[in-house]
Amino acid sequence: MNTNAKIQEAIKEAVADFGQNEGLADKLIAWFESVASGNESLTNKDSVSRRLDLLYENCSTDGEK
Repeated sequence: MNTNAKIQEAIKEAVADFGQNEGLADKLIAWFESVASGNESLTNKDSVSRRLDLLYENCSTDGEK
């Protein structure tokens, strides 16, 4: 299932507004699509934990990219 273009654009815009790397948006979109298609569940704590770790690793702080 492909995420609606407006949702993808909103994610990309939010990531850019917060000074994050474009790759973070790609990872967020991929996760959103996995959940929306039923390939991944938000109730699977191990899967969510792994995905969040990946997202946190791709976040920059204090302007570091």
